[in-house]
Formats: sequence, structure tokens, C-alpha cells
Amino acid sequence: MLFCAPGVQLIAQYVCINHHAEIAMPGFLLFPLIGGDAGITNVLVFTLASYINIASERALQGMKDKIRLLESKRFMIKQLRACSVLKVKFGSNFIDRGTPLVIQNFCISQTVTLSLIKSGQVKR
Repeated sequence: MLFCAPGVQLIAQYVCINHHAEIAMPGFLLFPLIGGDAGITNVLVFTLASYINIASERALQGMKDKIRLLESKRFMIKQLRACSVLKVKFGSNFIDRGTPLVIQNFCISQTVTLSLIKSGQVKR
């Protein structure tokens, strides 16, 4: 998902922008549909994955707030410090709330770069 969906979105956007006159109409309609589906998939999947991080941060903060009300809280505070926020990791990175926007920014900037290379306005 991490590599394929942005790649599909990038290719579909590129074809829609630069090759719309070269592809016959019934076949061309697939590219905007695939590009829209890939874009929605990117935003939806990465947003849902970021909710894991957000929800675990809120849960830990809620536990910290409730521990303050207890009388014998020393042991509980030590246990809570040992807990970490849940993260969906890939390599050394993880998905947070900004990741869907970063993925969309990457797809759009790469599509623009490919379009500029095709038109010959970028020096290689």
C-alpha cells in the first residue's frame, strides 16, 4: 500500500494531464477513475493509520490525568512512563497525522516534475 497506491496515483495523474489527446475516449476514462480511487485510497488508508497514533496519545494522556486523582500513584506513574505511543512503522519512520498530506504533496510534485520534463522546460 505504501508504495503502490502513490505510484498508481502519480501515473494516472500524469496520463490525465499529458496524454489525454493521445488515448481514445473510452480507454482514457479509466485513468481519471483509477487516479481518483488511488488518491482516495491514499488519504483514507494513511488517515486511518494515523488515528492509531492519535488515539494512543489521547489514551495515555487520559490515564495520566486520572492517575493524578489517586492517592497511591507512585507505582502507577512508573508503569505509565514505561508505556509508549502506538505507531504504525515502516522502516525507521512511522505514520502520524501529517503523512496523508505528505503523500499527496509528493504525488502532485512528482506529477508536475514529470510534466515539466516532458515539455522540456526542466534542465536535466
